[in-house]
Amino acid sequence: MRRSAPSLNTRSAPAFTMLTVAPLAPQDHANDNRRGPDDPDNFRIGDPTNPLASTALCAYVDRFDGRLTNRYFYRAASVDAAHNRSKDLSLATPPVAVPKVVAPRAPVFTRVFGGDGQVSLQWISNIEPDIASYRVYRTDDADRARDVDLMTLVHTQPVEPGTRAAVQTWIDTSAEAGKPLYYRLVAEDSSGNRSEPSASISARAFQSPPAQPTLATPVWDSAHQKVTLTWTASNQNLESQLERRMHGKVMWMGVTTWLPAGHYTHQDEPPKSDAVFDYRVRTRDTLGQVSIPSIPEVTQ
Repeated sequence: MRRSAPSLNTRSAPAFTMLTVAPLAPQDHANDNRRGPDDPDNFRIGDPTNPLASTALCAYVDRFDGRLTNRYFYRAASVDAAHNRSKDLSLATPPVAVPKVVAPRAPVFTRVFGGDGQVSLQWISNIEPDIASYRVYRTDDADRARDVDLMTLVHTQPVEPGTRAAVQTWIDTSAEAGKPLYYRLVAEDSSGNRSEPSASISARAFQSPPAQPTLATPVWDSAHQKVTLTWTASNQNLESQLERRMHGKVMWMGVTTWLPAGHYTHQDEPPKSDAVFDYRVRTRDTLGQVSIPSIPEVTQ
């Protein structure tokens, strides 16, 4: 607040509270005009184009604890060298609104559990009525979880005014299966104040094993003494392994090692051309999970 009169008077204005008991001397450089909290970035003391930047003005900064939401008015009185106050106060300033600067409390995770290719997160809603959103951060590095600035913002969950649920839920469907993931949570209010991050919490998404593959009927090529085998997998990212046995026997033998993903055909040269063989195939995903074998097929 800038003014030329350096002290407040409450005797004629009981609605006002005195802020400075001792007069504020214009000669004291502590009361020199200065850039205020709401002045633009290009504000410069002594700027001749801006009357509020005059060096002839004094300035006083009133400080709050950041929790106040009222609007305030200010009036000033002049005081002479003998400490006589002016009879009347100045006109009141326009209402001054103090922006909220107190951050919300840190939110608290209450539940986290891994699912098939996803992680479900739950947390208690903050008690502050002006919560605007929650920010979810994630990392797969336990060391980086110590600081949200080292983590990745993966979700912002808005909070509709007046519709605050007791518990908030979010499902991370982009979670990579098979590795531990670390999450932290930050609450943000309508004034842009952000809370301290929640404690770190860890979960692991899992991945269902591959579905059973389907093996087509083997095709026997008597001219070349070979069997052509073709099969389908539940997706194109699965490795395959082919096995055979003498028809009706128990023991299965590996025909191939694990074939690369997308390779779903093979020609086998069985050891006995006059024998009948059973074939089956299994698939394996990137996590090493193996499907149940296909239904055995018999060479014709």
